[in-house]
Amino acid sequence: MPINISDMLIGTLHSIFLRLLDEYRQYTTLKRNYRTLDGFDQQYLIYQNNKRFDEIDGIKLLLNNCETYLWSSAQKLCSLVNKVSEENLDLDLLAKCENDKLKVLATVVRTYRSILAEENALDFSLIQTHFWHLLKNEEVLGKLRQRIRYLMVDEYQDTNIIQEQILLKLASPHHRICVVGDDDQALYRFRGATVENILRFRENFPSGCQKIELTKNYIDEVPLAQIKHAYSFTSHILVYENCPVQYKFFRELEFTPIRTNAVMFGTLVHQTIEDVHRAVLNGHAELVTHESIDEWLHDNYRQLSRNTGLYLSEGGLSVVRKHVCNYVEYAQKNWSIIRYAEVPVTLQQPKFILEVKIDLIRGDGNSIELLDFKSEKKPDRFSEDGRDKLKRYKRQLEIYAYLIEKRYGMHVTRMHLYYTGAESESPFISFDYNAKSIQKTIAEVTNIVDRIETKDFRQPPTKRCNQLCGNCDLKHFCDNI
Repeated sequence: MPINISDMLIGTLHSIFLRLLDEYRQYTTLKRNYRTLDGFDQQYLIYQNNKRFDEIDGIKLLLNNCETYLWSSAQKLCSLVNKVSEENLDLDLLAKCENDKLKVLATVVRTYRSILAEENALDFSLIQTHFWHLLKNEEVLGKLRQRIRYLMVDEYQDTNIIQEQILLKLASPHHRICVVGDDDQALYRFRGATVENILRFRENFPSGCQKIELTKNYIDEVPLAQIKHAYSFTSHILVYENCPVQYKFFRELEFTPIRTNAVMFGTLVHQTIEDVHRAVLNGHAELVTHESIDEWLHDNYRQLSRNTGLYLSEGGLSVVRKHVCNYVEYAQKNWSIIRYAEVPVTLQQPKFILEVKIDLIRGDGNSIELLDFKSEKKPDRFSEDGRDKLKRYKRQLEIYAYLIEKRYGMHVTRMHLYYTGAESESPFISFDYNAKSIQKTIAEVTNIVDRIETKDFRQPPTKRCNQLCGNCDLKHFCDNI
């Protein structure tokens, strides 16, 4: 039976936990657009909030009588709060300890986690804590056990206590788990790793656990696998097609565009519509009110602006709200047609991976129709530019439809673009799905990826025009090449 590599979860434990937290975020206390802090960010956050820690009775017991405003004190508190997370300590029990230092530590951790919640942030060690709490939801745990049938963990000597608890919980009750490690190579104890995990691993399985000793080094005999880059259709393929020079600067070289309001606007519309769909699919269509829309919109905007430093005017936010309400006014006539929202699918090609997310609505019989939202102006079908843009969008939807059929076995009949800003005209542009043209479409996308990977960012002079280049940040650069 062929295996789709996109069905596998491959990566560090932290990256896999984070991916699954994103998928099941509605079951956690995390909000959309949360930040993941690195070590410096975490220490700086504590340093910024030193006054709140200074108010904790007995705080200096943990700091060797040093002041909380010192950078070294922030570093010490980082180490302590991380230790609590990595050892999965119960804060309620910690607070009841007779040891005064442990009581203070419980208060420090609660204060710190409150600050993280206010900042909508997550540190490296708390990724594990949030995932552990996610597994307490029996529905989610059941889905993950069905999905993750086998576990293989390398460098097991570098795992910490909470990681082992998570792995054993996922592997239960069938215990299909294999770990590889060397107790002589316990490198990362400063991150809470404990070599005891591998030394005592077999004790977790009284009914039996086979140990195989590897005495030969095979590393030099196995060729390295080719690394495939992942691409998004909207963030990579369409950007390159629109202008290879823009792709080079904004994606390859990571320059920041000056004119980003349109991107902020579109993201805000999409995220708020996703909140609407989540409420409906969870069986709470009654929650989709004007008040809820305002709350979702402003919460998304607050987190987006904090993360990106971008802002919209009050007038711009009003237009975003209008776009969302336009869609809700149409869709609430029959919410039952919404089948799935933000369905993730991937296209595996020999040289690259294409990642997409799509909304699905019910078609005739058991068929499915695709729905993709556009917050831009509806293109003019009779203009050359409009026809070219719709041709690219149709090709995008064809790949989405192909992947949905291949991945989930659903029959796709139609594909729709929904323009959220349309008022005096139909918001839809629809296409029939023709599976016969998909190989040509995939070949065209592959050609674009080949050009990206060979760093061919030349823009044909014939493609330059005022409509494409008039307001481009790179216009003067292109004028001189």
